[in-house]
Amino acid sequence: MKYLNRYFDRKIKEFYSLMRQYCTENNIKYDMNSFLNHKKESQQYVSSTYKYLWRAPKEFLANSRSFMKYRSTLDSDFKEDLLSDQKLKKINVRLKIDRELRKTVNAYLKDDAIV
Repeated sequence: MKYLNRYFDRKIKEFYSLMRQYCTENNIKYDMNSFLNHKKESQQYVSSTYKYLWRAPKEFLANSRSFMKYRSTLDSDFKEDLLSDQKLKKINVRLKIDRELRKTVNAYLKDDAIV
């Protein structure tokens, strides 16, 4: 489990680096909610950052309040492609059982963490 948590830690750091770079380049507030909801053009169907979510660890996304709120606004096809309901349930169980994984994820999410 320790090796797996180091893997998640590295993946979350990579995603945070990508998020920080995006926020800096687009002059938006550096937080999960601003990142998730940023649209470069008002008529866009999904946010400009949707494509970056494929790189984020699913355990990280599943435990984020901002992501879950964002996910609820997506069309069902986009929602299922990114993180299906079935996968979300499995991840939530895993987060509740694996204290080290939860601790690793929550270290980054802080107040945005669900579990």
